[in-house]
Formats: sequence, structure tokens, C-alpha cells
Amino acid sequence: MNPHDGFPGPDERLNSAIPPVAMMSGREVDFYLPVVCTDRGQHKETRLTAAIREMNGELHMPNALEAFSPPMGKEATPGSMMSRGAYTFICPRCSRTPQIKAARWWELVRRHAVVGAQVLDVSLID
Repeated sequence: MNPHDGFPGPDERLNSAIPPVAMMSGREVDFYLPVVCTDRGQHKETRLTAAIREMNGELHMPNALEAFSPPMGKEATPGSMMSRGAYTFICPRCSRTPQIKAARWWELVRRHAVVGAQVLDVSLID
């Protein structure tokens, strides 16, 4: 599945009731969704990254390999903490390292953005 499946085209807003967010770069984004871990409420919110959709429709997450690893395809090796087809999130506060298939990840992001969620807690994803 293409991560853009289920998202509107680049000229359409995901939730027109929520104003675009201005980035420090000066670009506007459709949504900026912080991705955190709380170890299911056991520790303070720890920010891992943010899921961002720019107004041109581009999806991305900053800080790769610090708090998460994107799907690495054939480059992923056994025991490397990287997955061939899933995002791996790495919380520095707890031992959680949830892996979420790329298609499922972007669908969760889309759903959270549509309803205007303030954060996405990866420790609550089963």
C-alpha cells in the first residue's frame, strides 16, 4: 500500500476545520502530529518524532534512526532493530520498541489527523 492511499490529493485538506500549521521553515503543513511514548501511562510523554503532511501532500517524519527506524527493505538485517516493512519506534525511557507495518502506520496517522488528535502514543497501539 502506498502511504498516500486514503489521503486526499495535494490540493485538498485532510480536515478543513483545522487550520494549517506554520513550520519554522516557513512552509505550511496540513497537520503536524507529535508521536510519543508513555509506556501505556507508566512514564511521562516522551517525544519520538512527528508525522507531518505538507500542503503539497508529502508525508514524512523527522529524526529517523534516533527514535524510530523507517522500513528498510532488503537493507534490514536480523538483529539490527530495523524492519524490512515496518516502522520501528524506540523509546529511550522504556524498553518498548513497537513495530508497525507502514500501511497501518499511515492509516493510524490519517485517522488521528482527521479527528484533530493532539498526539499519537505508540505505546497504546496493539
